[in-house]
Amino acid sequence: MKFRTHIMTAAAVTAGGILLHEEITQGGGIEGWEAWTNWVGFHTPNFLTGNGEEGGFWGVIDYALALLVASIGGLFPDIDHKNSYISNKLHFSTAWFMKHRGPTHTIYMYLGMIGFYWYATSFGTVHFSGFDFSGRAEVNYLPLIGEFLFWLGIGSLLHIFGDMHTTSGVRIFGARMRAYRTLPSFLIFSTGGGKESIFMFLYTALFLYSVLGHFEGLGLFTGLFS
Repeated sequence: MKFRTHIMTAAAVTAGGILLHEEITQGGGIEGWEAWTNWVGFHTPNFLTGNGEEGGFWGVIDYALALLVASIGGLFPDIDHKNSYISNKLHFSTAWFMKHRGPTHTIYMYLGMIGFYWYATSFGTVHFSGFDFSGRAEVNYLPLIGEFLFWLGIGSLLHIFGDMHTTSGVRIFGARMRAYRTLPSFLIFSTGGGKESIFMFLYTALFLYSVLGHFEGLGLFTGLFS
């Protein structure tokens, strides 16, 4: 899968997950769905606000940061390919000691990132408690790190999810395990093929739908979950 498709997959599904969580929790939810989104951990981003507020200037910044970090996560697993977009930008790759779609394409590290978020939030929420006389912000750093790692882990898992759309699949549990694919054989595609362009269009549509639903309160999911 091309890097642009990976970015859009991560951004679109992240935005969709946030919107889904907000719609079913604010609207009362339905049995099962609210528990599922809470278990996965989708929540209104709170890098700075600390209270999950979606409105206001800082709420907008929080939302943008979540999508940005998830998009970076959508590129991260390809650090194991020397010609990947992220390796070229960072001028670094792990290709010299690990094969492509190897350890960075397994789920364990990214589940650990999400697990750290749950650990970090046990120490409270992210907050800025003002500035001291030296001009430095007083920040609850551990939840802030957890918030960053959560969205990075989500984006990285969505990268793996995207690669599972392709013909070779991904060995998500390790090199000795079978490769998994997310789609039936007639929808599986090769990187750069015409089918990938179709999925790029679909994920772009999901992204726009979710962002508009988040910011403008269009209520597009209300009828589905009422």
